[in-house]
Amino acid sequence: MARGAAISLAVISPAEGRIKWLGVGNVEGRVLSSEQSARRIKGSLALGSGVLGHDLPAVRDATLEVRPGDVLILATDGVDAGFADSLDISGSTDAITERILADHGTRADDALVVAVRYLGPRI
Repeated sequence: MARGAAISLAVISPAEGRIKWLGVGNVEGRVLSSEQSARRIKGSLALGSGVLGHDLPAVRDATLEVRPGDVLILATDGVDAGFADSLDISGSTDAITERILADHGTRADDALVVAVRYLGPRI
């Protein structure tokens, strides 16, 4: 039996208003737009199949523009992959993660959700 870990990495560059991210394994990543008139998924984390520690695939990072108020969410495979399809991103990031776990946690696997709101560059 092969053992390893899934991992995703996201780096936000406030000065550039960009996020660079990559992932391997079963972690879903989404960036959701804060624009009220166009509330939508701006991007999804491109994942390489496999696990760290065994048969690591070629991994490529992707870059995505972010605006103040946009929300980055990473969720493990214990959360239904459609969690962001109609997600309300109002309120705190704690409230967002609680809603995702309550509405989309599958109970078939461990579930972890991380949400980060991009506030923009510091002045």
